[in-house]
Amino acid sequence: GRDIQESDVYKLGKKGAKELFLLNNYRGFQVISFEEGLERPKIKGRFPVYNNWSSEMYYLEAQDRVLIINTEWNYKTNYWKGHYDTSIYVLDVSRSSEPKLLSEAKVPGYLAQSRLVGDVL
Repeated sequence: GRDIQESDVYKLGKKGAKELFLLNNYRGFQVISFEEGLERPKIKGRFPVYNNWSSEMYYLEAQDRVLIINTEWNYKTNYWKGHYDTSIYVLDVSRSSEPKLLSEAKVPGYLAQSRLVGDVL
């Protein structure tokens, strides 16, 4: 009976908030507001998550958190594991105009794919 959430580069924000969370390769994490209608979207907030090749995002509505998994080039020379690290960012979006980094972790290697089942990634 656990909910399954697939990752994506966009997620709808909290119900009734008229917001969209976007993960863009060149512009990072963005909160887009549609408070003035679909014809007048506005960037409401941002967080710098760049240098990404493979990115996935989840919205944890009950906690008002966004979980971002991002593969990043690390500039190290190690032929056994490659030149990539996968970073995991947890952002607080309770004030969506100011996304705040709560935690960050790095794992060596390139992200293949992920899935969130209940509260297990």
